[in-house]
Amino acid sequence: MARTYDQLNELTLAEGVALETLRLKPATPSLFMQANEDTQVANLKVKKGMTIMMANKVAHTKEENSSNPEEFIPERWIKNACPHLSNHDNTALKAFGGGPRFCPGRTLALDEMKMAISMLCKNFTIELVGKVGDVEEYYSFTMRPKGLFVRLN
Repeated sequence: MARTYDQLNELTLAEGVALETLRLKPATPSLFMQANEDTQVANLKVKKGMTIMMANKVAHTKEENSSNPEEFIPERWIKNACPHLSNHDNTALKAFGGGPRFCPGRTLALDEMKMAISMLCKNFTIELVGKVGDVEEYYSFTMRPKGLFVRLN
């Protein structure tokens, strides 16, 4: 558990867990963007002013952006920690948007996730209550689990 900001920055595995969770189960499964100019994305012509929707998980789980893209491997976010994941592209993660309009709360959100993960792991044993098959993705404004219950011992 971190007591200072410097200690918080040393929680690289907790940060990896948070980022890997966002990669596989983004809280924002889709982003809506408006083109600032005429452009082309793959074979699609996008006119200036057109609104397009990006499904985050698609880019997050493409083989060209991540080795073993469907596996939960938090070490892929730790520099030099996982050499067999050489094609990991951390810029493909768009859970907080990207470019000049990325979420300004990104750093605070990641810091809060690292603190929560570290405090839970330090103080509790976490046990799944029920079956994995009972857990569903539920989309309202954001994506969240439905039917996920845990016991903290």
